Amino acid sequence: MSSINEAGPREWDRVAAECLNQTIPALGRQVGGNHYKDCKIQPIEYIMENNMEYCPANIVKYATRADKKGGVEDIRKIIHYAELWIEQKLKESV
Repeated sequence: MSSINEAGPREWDRVAAECLNQTIPALGRQVGGNHYKDCKIQPIEYIMENNMEYCPANIVKYATRADKKGGVEDIRKIIHYAELWIEQKLKESV
């Protein structure tokens, strides 16, 4: 295989099996960057420990990484998720 785009189902299954057998715990690895590696508490740990809903969880995630990855775009995502969360809460209160 010369590129990931040429990977077939067997290759994907092999890689998935290797990932499942990793000796490094999932929280010790990050797919797609390293913007959470320096965090004392990773966003996913905080989110899961507090049983957060989808919108506030994404706000935590984007706020944590904004200065390391997405910048202003991540701040816009925070605002968008806050607006979605407000709309959800307003519908629930009717």
